[in-house]
Amino acid sequence: MKKTFIVSLFFVFVFTVSNNTAFAATTPTIVYKAKSALLDISCVGKKCVSVGNNLVVQSVDKGVTWKTVFSKKIGSNNGGSSLEDVDCIGTLCIASGQGGKILRSSDSGKNWAIIDTILSKAHKDFFPSFISGVNCIDEKLCYAIGGNFHSGGDIKKFDKAFGTVILKTTDGGITWNTEKFEKATFNYPAPNLSQTSQSDVFELKYKSTDEFPLRLMKKILCKNKTECFAIGQSRSVFHTTDGWKTVTLQQFKVDETKTFDDNGNLIKPKNPQKVAIYDFSGISFTKDGGVIVEEIGNGHRFVYKSTDNGATWKSISVPLSASSRNNEGKIACSQATCVITAQNLPANKVDILTSVDNGDTWKYQTFKKSMGIYGSACIDSNNCFAVGDLNPQGVVLKVR
Repeated sequence: MKKTFIVSLFFVFVFTVSNNTAFAATTPTIVYKAKSALLDISCVGKKCVSVGNNLVVQSVDKGVTWKTVFSKKIGSNNGGSSLEDVDCIGTLCIASGQGGKILRSSDSGKNWAIIDTILSKAHKDFFPSFISGVNCIDEKLCYAIGGNFHSGGDIKKFDKAFGTVILKTTDGGITWNTEKFEKATFNYPAPNLSQTSQSDVFELKYKSTDEFPLRLMKKILCKNKTECFAIGQSRSVFHTTDGWKTVTLQQFKVDETKTFDDNGNLIKPKNPQKVAIYDFSGISFTKDGGVIVEEIGNGHRFVYKSTDNGATWKSISVPLSASSRNNEGKIACSQATCVITAQNLPANKVDILTSVDNGDTWKYQTFKKSMGIYGSACIDSNNCFAVGDLNPQGVVLKVR
């Protein structure tokens, strides 16, 4: 009996050590400081690209060393100049952001060309433009989300202006076509959302002929040539399985409704419909076929995962303290490993959450330095990075 007890303790010890080893992460380390904020990062193989304010930096050795490969003003006079998103696949990299222009590289981020899009040409004197999200399915096909927003005055004078738009390229980012656009409007949030089988999820289905609220989109991620997800404002998830011909919008439970008239004045509806005021800020795919989104911000500490292509969602709590108020959380997955890196302003630190089981359970780690976190990416399950702002410099932070 005594020997059996000792053997049992041995197996418990081995299991505990193995489990902790699986979750063990590299001590968070700043591996590069750029001249200005870095806002997103994408990695393929040994090569990574990070983008920021008129800036692109590249690593070709799994993030060990970095160098500036592009530094030139790209923005319009009123549209800003920050590159906010980047996606690489094979040797193709597409970067986008404020100013309504796109940068393209065909050699894994070493050299870049500026591509003018329809957004940077339309109403450029009146409408600041941006392209907030881009995702490439292969080295020819990419989608991007963007918009031109009215900047004041009488909106009726600008009835032909773009609101928000889905762009598509089939030649690796050289030319872009408008797949869908919505004219400028103040209708917010989307009306007539229907209750689903889940008490905290509401949805609405759209056809290509419908005007649906593209302005809610912030980031886009595609599984293949026809199936894509987009996330953004008000805990919104858009899902298409036919290349944006039809779309299902899902919004998660909710806090308050805000509707405005054409002059931007708040309207108090007779029968208000509740829609979330907080945003989703990160999306990734997991090894088990799931899609996972997160809202680590404004006091919230949850991820939502679906393994049936968004039909149903599971709410997963992450191990942050109740008082933690993170901002700009981002998620990145490689195989079964997922990492969320988020700014924690009140605590003057960075929160790092790691999962090795496709996002189902999480471990918590801190980096005791305060910085803005705006993007993350994993090369593999042992090499994950986050990028952000350590004022006045940009930083690349190795988090795993």
